[in-house]
Amino acid sequence: MFKKILKISVTAALLVSVSPVNAFATERVSNEFDYYRSDVINQELLQKGYSALDYARSSLPKTIDNITSQHIKELQNAEIVIMNFDEQGALSTAESSESGEATKRFVKEIRENVIDEQELQIESEGAAGNKGIVGETSLATSSNISIQSVLPNSPSAPPGADTGAFHRLKTPASNSTLNYSGAVADDVRLPGFAVANTDGEAGYLYTGIDQGEVGIGEVGFGTYSGSGGQGWFPLFHARATHTVTTQPGSVGNNAEYYYDYAKNYGTGNVTITGYKVYYKTTDSILTVTYQIGYNTIYVVKFNGYNSANKSVKRVTAIAMPSGTSGKFKNGYSSYANWGNYRFLTQNGSDIAYPGNVSGLVEHVWNHGGVIDYIKTIINNDDRDEQYRIY
Repeated sequence: MFKKILKISVTAALLVSVSPVNAFATERVSNEFDYYRSDVINQELLQKGYSALDYARSSLPKTIDNITSQHIKELQNAEIVIMNFDEQGALSTAESSESGEATKRFVKEIRENVIDEQELQIESEGAAGNKGIVGETSLATSSNISIQSVLPNSPSAPPGADTGAFHRLKTPASNSTLNYSGAVADDVRLPGFAVANTDGEAGYLYTGIDQGEVGIGEVGFGTYSGSGGQGWFPLFHARATHTVTTQPGSVGNNAEYYYDYAKNYGTGNVTITGYKVYYKTTDSILTVTYQIGYNTIYVVKFNGYNSANKSVKRVTAIAMPSGTSGKFKNGYSSYANWGNYRFLTQNGSDIAYPGNVSGLVEHVWNHGGVIDYIKTIINNDDRDEQYRIY
């Protein structure tokens, strides 16, 4: 999960808008929109076993099934938002294919973050020495669970245990033979969560990209209550590069979490059909495409990071202010669901269910509460994984 969630130093602040984009920049961004739209459409087609299109607006062959055809038509008209995070972990620009400059629609939450080199070393050693429950032996990855189960804590406190309750699955790092390049789910159901009075707590469902044992980029859903509204929102977080390498004395460690307050999913109990997160290992800058449904596409550039040797993780969590003792105060009032969640491999050309990932690392920490987990195998190509943390 997010490695450090400490007391909020500034509860929320809306980003100020940047200066208008000049004509040249507008043309450049427009070309980027075309490129990423084509890429998303072709990822969808290849995933379903069809050939790629030459151009995003190309007519679809009649051989494509009706459901895929409808999804492609929606993607052809989807909003694309290109986001740039700088090396300090701050959102520097955002451009929408529909409305132009979009930075000011993202609400920012700043949290004090005191991670230092010693702590990163402890996290790395802890993760290396504690692999949790791995592969098909665990509840979360066993081949056929269809009854309610309670996930036990990992044998020792995993990284992030001081900041909340969570279940985390993480792939091995990509290499020249096999890469893990994202994840896809047929649908995601957001659990009910009391967002108005959370005592600094928050619900999270997200996919993250790790460098070594450190989470450097995370996209998904999170709860927020502040100037941008209250509810579940698309969530974005980038770790500052200096907190992964060396901490300069003149540079702060505050972590910034961003929510797209234009997309409010309320207090939960909402199902979003179509969820995909992926990057290409060939990109010189880590660039994550985050698709919600078939009408919203975020292209998130994590400047300061490359795309080599990264791991992919899935996290379901309730985050707490760091140092909080005892059980969290606000649990899920209903089950979250990852519908048919698969990791993407080989730059999106193949998939792997969590239970088939060799060397998968699993960490569980209930923080004094209970994590109920239900896995239902619908058929060989479909399964549901439900969580209720309370």
